[in-house]
Order: sequence, then structure tokens, then C-alpha cells
Amino acid sequence: MKKFILISLMGLNGFVGLMGQCLPTTRQGTEQVRIVRVIDGDTIEVRDIWGNTWDVRLLGINAPEITRGNSEPFGQEAKEFVEGLILGRDVWLINDRPKNEYTFNRRLVFVEIDGRDVSLALVESGLAQVYEDKYRTSRTEEYTKAQTKARNSRIGIWGVLIQVLA
Repeated sequence: MKKFILISLMGLNGFVGLMGQCLPTTRQGTEQVRIVRVIDGDTIEVRDIWGNTWDVRLLGINAPEITRGNSEPFGQEAKEFVEGLILGRDVWLINDRPKNEYTFNRRLVFVEIDGRDVSLALVESGLAQVYEDKYRTSRTEEYTKAQTKARNSRIGIWGVLIQVLA
């Protein structure tokens, strides 16, 4: 009986080791996925290694909307910026809160590629604005500084807004 248990445990240990070679490296509170579609500047569709797909909303920012026939200024530019950065590539989804949070059936997460924060890149390029109150995150201060710099440089949406207000 003892020999059978020992052999079974050894077999299980080998199976777990084999599985570890097939699964991507993970970090606490993160998940690696592939980007299969960019819906707009702040919403993407992802696929995990098991083939499951779902929509993800970039946490802490709001990019101009793209709607049928009536897109907001810079909506298409924001979408194309994100496509160029991550479409078809593997990214990390990073939770900012202890449990997954959803809005409109989209998971709210930070998205990083090669150590670069996609939300921050959008804000720096003037293609998104920061949620400073409603969806405050651990990165809101960093995003707000980048937004101030983009606004002062009048790039992206900030160039249009300043011209309209002037």
C-alpha cells in the first residue's frame, strides 16, 4: 500500500512539473492574456491560455468613445494607439483591488506590456483623461501628473478642449 501511494505521489509531482512548463509565469494579482480585439481606447477583448475570451476595461482612465456614426473627437486615434501598442500581443492584467471588479460586464484592471502601463501611455499621449474621484486607484496620482503635462502641452484631447474653451 505504501509503495502505491509513493508511486502515485511521484506521478502527480511529475504531472504538476509538466503543467508548470505549459502555463505562463504568473505574479500575485496578475494574469497573462493575449489581446484579440481593441473595442475602443479603454476597452479590449482578451483571451487566456484556455481559449476563454472576455472584455477588459482599463482602470482609472476614460478614453473618447467610438459609437456608430457619432464618435467623440480622438476616439479613433485612441483606439488605433492601443491597437498599435498591444493588439495580438501578450499582456499582463493587474488587479488593483483584492477581488475582481466589473462594470458593464467588463473586468476593471491595469494592463501592462513589457513593463509599460497602457493607461499611462494613453494619458501621456493626450488620448484619455483620468478618473480622479469615481474610480480612484493606486496609480491615480501618477496618471494625474501625466494628464497635467499633456494638458499643459496641449496634446490630443487637451488641444481641442483648450481651443473650444478659449
